[in-house]
Amino acid sequence: MKSLIRVIIVGLLFFSSYQLSFAQGNFQPVSIEFQVQADLAKLSEPDTAMLNHRSVPVTGSYKLNQKKALWFGLGNVAFGLAGYFWSQEAWGTSSGKFHWKKDWTGDNLAQNDEMSHTVASYNFSRYFQPVYRWLGLSPNRSMTFGTLHSALLGTFIEYPIDAYNPLQGLGVSDLIANNIGCGLALGQYHLPALKNFGLKLSFKQAPWIATSHGIAGTAEEFDNDIYWLTFRPVYKKVDFVQFGLGYSTNHYRIEVEREYYIGVGTTLPDVAKIFSPKAAKWFLPLDMFYLEFHHRLE
Repeated sequence: MKSLIRVIIVGLLFFSSYQLSFAQGNFQPVSIEFQVQADLAKLSEPDTAMLNHRSVPVTGSYKLNQKKALWFGLGNVAFGLAGYFWSQEAWGTSSGKFHWKKDWTGDNLAQNDEMSHTVASYNFSRYFQPVYRWLGLSPNRSMTFGTLHSALLGTFIEYPIDAYNPLQGLGVSDLIANNIGCGLALGQYHLPALKNFGLKLSFKQAPWIATSHGIAGTAEEFDNDIYWLTFRPVYKKVDFVQFGLGYSTNHYRIEVEREYYIGVGTTLPDVAKIFSPKAAKWFLPLDMFYLEFHHRLE
């Protein structure tokens, strides 16, 4: 079963990335009208730098770079294999029988796990968009494929990895949370009114101290995470401050206890932008991490 699961993951990862990337391979490049994407180098809006909000009519041609697409597919296979073996060490081996998990109320996490799926899927959908732009796709199609890519990865985690793990199981609410996160990212892309909102993550302690594998795996390790809905109030050129509403849990008692927070903070790309907008683009993959001061609401 373990060998079969590995073959399935490798095949699906390569097939999905290859097919998604080459889906436009037979089309001739066409000229279309589009809104100029907030370019990574400009970083006018670090939290939505990958989103297409600034409207300036421009005509451009898009053609898939098949060589880049091939490397992209191979990279998916490599990272997929590495992620699979890491997951087996962190969460337990996928060596049992297929089974479902009652994860909404049966894991004593008070939906903290579902929050993690939503936040991760939302941010990975945004991160994948510039990757597909690098492959030569249009901004709109890049966001669509980035969202599908994130949803596919989230599905692979649930099936087959968790579904055959005796300690986990396939969680329907986790799958729903994955798709909610992806849908929020895609919706934000098409609705500029939402551009200053975001979903972020912070830690009560550094994750390499509070967790055994750098990411939450037990109830106590999930307690270290705070998940945030943030809002960036832009005033003139001051756009690096973000206010947030946070959610977390603790297991000081037998029953899980919910925690609610208010916070104010920023992100590493926002800080870097103050000193060097060009350098800040290299920190964009870290903009899901909220550097904050918080207060717990009793």
